[in-house]
This record gives sequence, C-alpha cells and structure tokens, in this order.
Amino acid sequence: MKILSLFIVILAWISPALNFVECWDNYLSFSFYSAKVNSYYIAIEENELVKIDKRLNKFFVQIKGLSGGQIIDLNKWSMSELNVPFYPETRVFKKICNSFCELGIGDEKLIFLEVEQPLSSRPLKS
Repeated sequence: MKILSLFIVILAWISPALNFVECWDNYLSFSFYSAKVNSYYIAIEENELVKIDKRLNKFFVQIKGLSGGQIIDLNKWSMSELNVPFYPETRVFKKICNSFCELGIGDEKLIFLEVEQPLSSRPLKS
C-alpha cells in the first residue's frame, strides 16, 4: 500500500513537469482550465455541407461576419454526444480530421482549426 501511495505522489509531481516539456497531455497534468488547452473546430464550405451527417448541424457555431460555410465546434459536439469536453490534444483532433477527409470534400473546402488561447486578455501596451 505504501508503494502505491508513493507512486501516486511521484506521478502527481512528475506529470506537470513532463507537460512543461510537452511529453505529457495537458488534461493529465492538471491543466484543465489553463490557457495551454487549445480549442478545435472544423470549417466546411457551404456547398459541401450535404456530405456531412445532418446531425452535426446543431453543433455549428455562429461567427459574426462569416459567410460561405459553417464551423463545427468539437467541444460543443463532444459535450452534447458524450457529456464530456473534447479531449484537447492534437493527436485526437487528427483522428477526427481523418474521418472528415474520407467524406470526399476537397482540400480547399475543408479547414481544420486548432486555436490557441491568447497569452493575456489584457491589451498589449505599445
């Protein structure tokens, strides 16, 4: 029992350090709500929307000034379908992107967006 407790304590100390050098996932390193966690979206041109499942329509996000297509918010989709947030790691996003690439949508009509959080919400001083 003591060895297991020691292992858990060591893991709790090492995982954030490994994350700092990008060898461990953010969510597994207690960075749930940090600015290190990216957001993921899939943009599809308007005339290609017929190729995607109609159930995805409710996960489109409205962006002021956007025209000619729709954007799927993967976090919104995951929360609705699984009741958990999207696991925000690039390797997971790539697997989802691969499934969209198999739909026969042209490269220029399908855009995968990984959005980094800003460093600060305060305006930069000039």
